[in-house]
Amino acid sequence: MPDGDRDLYQEFDPIMIGGPTGDYSVIAPMVSSRWVEFNIISIATGDVSGATGFVISGNSVPKQPNWVGAAGTALDTDHVVHGIVFRLAQTQTITPAPIAWIRVTNSEKKVFIRIDTQNSDSAYVTLQFRARLIDTIPGPSHVVHPDHMANMNKLRSETTKQRLADLGIPGYAQDDDPKEGR
Repeated sequence: MPDGDRDLYQEFDPIMIGGPTGDYSVIAPMVSSRWVEFNIISIATGDVSGATGFVISGNSVPKQPNWVGAAGTALDTDHVVHGIVFRLAQTQTITPAPIAWIRVTNSEKKVFIRIDTQNSDSAYVTLQFRARLIDTIPGPSHVVHPDHMANMNKLRSETTKQRLADLGIPGYAQDDDPKEGR
């Protein structure tokens, strides 16, 4: 990340989540930000024999993939899993190759993890979050007394027209009252 961008993010300590087979979720430590991203630090499986599967998503609760390839369970354009999938053998800990920060697109700023283990085994995922700080500060608002609703509506109209002009919206938006020309 360029040095100028470092001040725009708040990074948080890594957290570990997991356990036996099931769905897990963790909410970002800071939700009042422009956006939140996560990175997968490590994945660890337990000591019971057999493979463990992981699906990690910043979008929605992932479905359990079919790890044995039963007929009719293929993933295609109509059936997708949002997230990153890992499959590990017993007693393993991996640090994935550096994955770019993944933006959390869930409206509650949650990351969802699906863990599928064998029998009484458990598995854990270590994540790190960072939040994009809010760097846009709104200007001072214009105060209009509520008794002067006509003035307030006129000011709102002028502000809207100014924003449209700044965006390059056609001139009809600049007319005082488009109904007057009828």
